[in-house]
Amino acid sequence: MFAGIVKLPYVDTLIWETEQYQILPQFLVKPYASALPYVEIVLGLLVLLGIFTRASAAVSGLLTVSFTVAKLSALVRGLGIDVCPCFGPMIPLFLGPSLAIDFLMLLAAVPLIMVKSQYLSLTGWLASRHRE
Repeated sequence: MFAGIVKLPYVDTLIWETEQYQILPQFLVKPYASALPYVEIVLGLLVLLGIFTRASAAVSGLLTVSFTVAKLSALVRGLGIDVCPCFGPMIPLFLGPSLAIDFLMLLAAVPLIMVKSQYLSLTGWLASRHRE
C-alpha cells in the first residue's frame, strides 16, 4: 500500500522506469504503470482490512513475483538497472535490498494464502454476522 501511495505523484517517472525493463510491449507500458500504484493501494487495503484476504494476498504475491522476475531478468540481460522504482523516486532502492524486500513480502503472503483462518478479518466477521 505504501509503495502505491509514494508512486502516485510520479506516474510519468514510473512509465519511463517501466520501459527500462524492456519486458512489456510498448502499448502496455503506460496503462500498466498508470494503474500499478492504484492496484498496490487497493490490494494493501484489502489485506489490511481483511477483505478477501486470501485472494488479495495471492494477487499481491503474484505481483511481487512479477517484480522479482523483472529485476532478475534485467540483471541477467545486463540492462544496467541499479535502482528499483519500488517506492518511487523518493526512496531509491538498489536491486539487492529490493529483491530482499520482495522475498519478505512473499514470505508474508504465503500464510495469508494458505491458512483459511478468518481471525481478525472483516470477511470473517461479516460471515459470522450473516450466520446469526
